[in-house]
Amino acid sequence: MDEYALRRETLRASLREDEAVAVTPGGSFQYLTGATPIPGERPCWYLASPRGDVILVNEIDAASLGRIGTQVPLERYGDAEGAASALGRARAHLGAVKSLAVEDAMRADALLMLQEVLVPRGITLLSAQLGSMRTVKSASEIDRLRLAAAQADAGIEAAMNSLAPGVTEFEVATAAHAACLAAGAQWSSSVQVVFGERTAWPRERPGARALAAGEVVMVDVDARHDGYVAGVTRMAVVGRAPDGFEAVHGIVEAAMVGALRAARPGARAAEVDAAARGVVAEGGYGERFVHRLGHGRGLDAHEPPWLDEKSTAALRPGMVVTVEPGVYLPGEFGVRLAETLVVTPAGAEPLSRLGRAPRRVDA
Repeated sequence: MDEYALRRETLRASLREDEAVAVTPGGSFQYLTGATPIPGERPCWYLASPRGDVILVNEIDAASLGRIGTQVPLERYGDAEGAASALGRARAHLGAVKSLAVEDAMRADALLMLQEVLVPRGITLLSAQLGSMRTVKSASEIDRLRLAAAQADAGIEAAMNSLAPGVTEFEVATAAHAACLAAGAQWSSSVQVVFGERTAWPRERPGARALAAGEVVMVDVDARHDGYVAGVTRMAVVGRAPDGFEAVHGIVEAAMVGALRAARPGARAAEVDAAARGVVAEGGYGERFVHRLGHGRGLDAHEPPWLDEKSTAALRPGMVVTVEPGVYLPGEFGVRLAETLVVTPAGAEPLSRLGRAPRRVDA
């Protein structure tokens, strides 16, 4: 039995007799089937209950299912027929259904169709069932995440090597993206390159801004390998660093070290967050650490567990999470460092092989 069939069997065994799940294309669909249909307005679901399972798919997307189309029954439909009648046929594979767990971010039109055809009431969220399965990675999943991390490292190196006065954020991001692909990534899932005062905004995207002497650079690269995403964030400075940069970078690095020490089996996610947040607060910048410490990584760039101040999730060996302490000073600069790490029986292992000292670029 392959890993996908074992996951499907485990999921079905966890369901009550009258319970079913509906999984749309995305991370959970790939986790259960190995297939990656393109999400869109034409409904596609993997539907499962203790009695059986079935995939509902539009004719034009059936080829994207690959070999899973020979392992799980298919209910196909064309645009003229529509998905509702095929969903009615799919009920025969599931038996009586009184409650249905659905994707947390399912389209409203797809959800309403499921509700109308399968269960008038009793809709819950799929993360309650599948989330606990996906948080602990198998050895093969961790191997894929290691490769993704190495590809992200290649993107960071290329970005850093392209830095020079006058280069634009777009140009540096393009170099990082190309390096990820050259290293074997499916694609760079996300590349964030920002200069100067724009580093003080955690979610800025690359633009046409040119790099000048005395400015800070933030480079954040995620790479995807065989569906799995890992990433890293590093800093650079061109010429003389702005006042306060060295001290802030030191505080963020100390917060990173504190979080890595705290990220051990049995530790609560909130405890890991507190280990980093406490260092930043002691350094005088507690109010400038404006986001959670991190989150899980896998087939989705952001997935459980969430490392925030209120999370009660306990870390377990095999979990893969990010640790991303940051300090953001509007109008000046920001500093963020990020690692993707795997929780081991002995503690936590960063997947990146890059040092965290800021890269120095001649002005």
